[in-house]
Amino acid sequence: MYSLIFFILFIGPFIIERIADLLHLKQAALPLPEALDSLQKPDDHDKAFQYASLRTRNTWFSESTHLVLFTVFWALGGFPYLATFAESFGTSPMIAGLIFTFSLLLLQFILGIPFSYYSTFVIEEKFGFNRTTKKLFVQDLFKALLLSVILGVLVLSAAYWLLGKMGENAAIPLFSMYAAFQIIVLFIAPVLILPLFLKLTPLDDGDAKTAIEAYRAKHPFKLNGVWVCDASKRSAKSNAFFTGFGKFRRLVLFDTLLKSQNPSELTAIVAHEAGHFVKNHIIRGIVMGFVITFVFLFGTVAIVHSSFLYRFFGFTEWMMESHLQQGDVPWRLHAPGENVGDLCERQVAKTA
Repeated sequence: MYSLIFFILFIGPFIIERIADLLHLKQAALPLPEALDSLQKPDDHDKAFQYASLRTRNTWFSESTHLVLFTVFWALGGFPYLATFAESFGTSPMIAGLIFTFSLLLLQFILGIPFSYYSTFVIEEKFGFNRTTKKLFVQDLFKALLLSVILGVLVLSAAYWLLGKMGENAAIPLFSMYAAFQIIVLFIAPVLILPLFLKLTPLDDGDAKTAIEAYRAKHPFKLNGVWVCDASKRSAKSNAFFTGFGKFRRLVLFDTLLKSQNPSELTAIVAHEAGHFVKNHIIRGIVMGFVITFVFLFGTVAIVHSSFLYRFFGFTEWMMESHLQQGDVPWRLHAPGENVGDLCERQVAKTA
């Protein structure tokens, strides 16, 4: 029974993701249609496929390593050992739960660093994309870690408190808390979070701004200006995206995009991004995320008071009480929901 549960929760999603990667590579290996021959040289197409293949292999190796080490950690009783370590500080169950959860997340974060380094300084460097210095790489890691800790402590503390107070009735309060947090982040991200990693400046007057404003005049949509980010200090790649909602919504262009595209091409890119709003893809994505989260939270609350799951992770009888109250183990069981979300995201990108 435990083997079946392990397969459903961890091996199954891993296999599905790898099959999806193979299907993607198989499609990418196909020759370009004749209509696109004038847009991309055969050598460029081959180079793009090699790039995608190397990135996929790095992902495979990373995910496989994570899965193998997780399996070893589980089989050797790592979860109850870590729980004992968290409780050894003699603090409240909530603090012990936070120590337990963040210890797991820190291990996962550290394990991912070598693969991120390889992706940036080997793969991206090989294909001429990388402009990230090692100093900037380390700075980004620390910023991401610090931000994750701050936001994670806020969210998980509230979640553990609700689980402890509401028990089996905590699903709706948990979802309400999560939804409110997500909406707040959507509004404040452009002005508080994004500037931690990218320097944003208003788009200067010129042909590019004139072309974009002309498009907006024909196809009005709410926007708090067009901004340029200094993405070139990290990568030679180009991109554009909308961020924020309401009066905080911004169109952000990579500075590399302004250097590589003419005004008409920039307008086409902006039209693609605007299409996500016209087709309500953003709202649909948020709603889909909320639905997946609610199902996950409902399932978490349903099993959080079940001793069976904790026995699965190797907890002995005397260790179960505090973890049954806090429910810190089930929070990591969200892979199936991630797969559904990724599928929807790819479909949205195609439509826009």
